[in-house]
Amino acid sequence: MTNGRSDHPSRFDSLKLASLETRRLLRERLDRKLRVYRQARRVNPDLAQMSDEQMLHLLEGLEITIEAEWARADKTHAAGNLSEEAKGLDALVQAGWVQRIWGRVRIARDLAVALHRAPDGPLKALRALLDHLYTQTYRGSEALRADATLAPDLAAIEAGEKDPRQLLCRTPTWVAARLRERRSVSDESRGLRRWVDLWSLLQYPELTSCEVWQRADAEAFREAALEVIVSETGLTGWRETRAMYLERIALTHGVPVAQVEPRIPEPPATLVDRALWLEDKTIEPCLFQTIESCDDIFGLLRLLLADVIAEGDAPAPHPLAVRLLDFAVERPEFFVGLLFRARAQPKLLADMLLHPPSTALACLLIAQWRAPPSAWDRILIQRDDRVAQSDAFADAAAILGEYLRAQRGAPGEAAALLNWFHESAGPRECVAREGHRGRPVG
Repeated sequence: MTNGRSDHPSRFDSLKLASLETRRLLRERLDRKLRVYRQARRVNPDLAQMSDEQMLHLLEGLEITIEAEWARADKTHAAGNLSEEAKGLDALVQAGWVQRIWGRVRIARDLAVALHRAPDGPLKALRALLDHLYTQTYRGSEALRADATLAPDLAAIEAGEKDPRQLLCRTPTWVAARLRERRSVSDESRGLRRWVDLWSLLQYPELTSCEVWQRADAEAFREAALEVIVSETGLTGWRETRAMYLERIALTHGVPVAQVEPRIPEPPATLVDRALWLEDKTIEPCLFQTIESCDDIFGLLRLLLADVIAEGDAPAPHPLAVRLLDFAVERPEFFVGLLFRARAQPKLLADMLLHPPSTALACLLIAQWRAPPSAWDRILIQRDDRVAQSDAFADAAAILGEYLRAQRGAPGEAAALLNWFHESAGPRECVAREGHRGRPVG
């Protein structure tokens, strides 16, 4: 007995004395018990491949003109404006038609459809811009033109007859890593912007900075990527994002914002409830289209989280994971991007569990977990998945209990998790949580 109470047996004795060991154990157990579907990159063996060195030389010397670049798009839009169209792109951002993401113009898919249906008038110039907004043109350097082996491909690319994404090489990860090392732009932000554009031409190959670069270069990449993410004004707060979604729905349907406002509730306070709020059927379409607009930002997030996944002996929780989690708390699009990665990479849940503000959120994700289905032996596989999921949730709940007893946890988050369990149980489940993914384990 201690202070009149019996000591509570701990599931993880290592948590108080060797949290790094707790992280290692959690990562191994969660990755083993929470199955995910991982699709390997498949390449048509009948397609011709150039050597990695040739691909590197080609991309290094390729100048890309992107019509969505803000300054270029603003000039194009201004040239198409009629006298009664005094609005520039900045005004259209305020009106909800346009987003500015990492220096590029982005228009959501539903708004693009609404623009094409709109009659001629104040939006005619924007509609004309939209017709070629995502066009990219290419021009090779003089050194590239002098390479006879690449001349046919370069000529086809410059003429618009071939997309560089159609070109294949044996190890695109190696090419992407060398492109970063050989960057010629002194401005780190501009250099990273160009590197991501070239990385996209390689079809976004998997890359872990701590494995492909030396430590100093990997840390420089991390800091540059983090700087882009935290300074991105297109990633707004919860209330601002709700207002943007209301504007988008209103513009799409041609109705006042006040008419659609009841469709989206106010954002809740806890991370658990915010994760559930984002699963609302009205919000989900807007959310996915915003993620499409932020594809380059989320590409950087994926690369940063790849380091977290790869570094098994890092402090608990991983410092980079903590920085990303703390930033995501106030940025809903970034928050959901992080949740997507956690649902695809169970090892990330270990760092989420070991960060007290997000422990209950990790418990929610595990309780909602859906393993990939199988067409064969479904009863056997589903039974094993259910048992493994219950065991994983027991691990997560044990961490939550440890933090609450030590007064390090967030009681409001635990209460929100418990409330979700109560609302999701019983015959009222479909009514209480319509649109929310998953059911609680147990």
